[in-house]
Amino acid sequence: MASVSIILMTPGMLESQSRLRQDAFGPVIAYVEDVHDRFHRLPSDVEFDTWKATGGRENQALFLYTGGVLDPDECPFGVVPDDSYAIVAWRGEYYDCYADWIARYSFDDTRYKALIALQTCLLAALLSSILASYAARQVYRTTTSVLCPPRH
Repeated sequence: MASVSIILMTPGMLESQSRLRQDAFGPVIAYVEDVHDRFHRLPSDVEFDTWKATGGRENQALFLYTGGVLDPDECPFGVVPDDSYAIVAWRGEYYDCYADWIARYSFDDTRYKALIALQTCLLAALLSSILASYAARQVYRTTTSVLCPPRH
């Protein structure tokens, strides 16, 4: 017998993802913006690593890019403009990126909502197929029992 595994993204998971993103990116964005406001520049690599270490984030896979071309596997927004930054966080299965010059995340809530909508459509199609198969079996059984009654 074949089995089907379905992993569904629920609205609760969407809220959880938003909280995780805020926990991961919120303090980093606040730190970078604070340095920029006070010193009119972005933090250096050493300053960022020191901040991570003193903030208990030294083991988190957080990366600050203040220039250059971004790896499209990590962050799909191309080149970091002057006086801008991108923050990349490794989520264990994928990268999530925040680009400050467009104030966007690489895997934003819109994608999650689209994924939920797609899953809903696929689930509806699967249920429809199961119900149609069940109905066809019932028609077959009824027809067979009427046309070919059992012999006793």
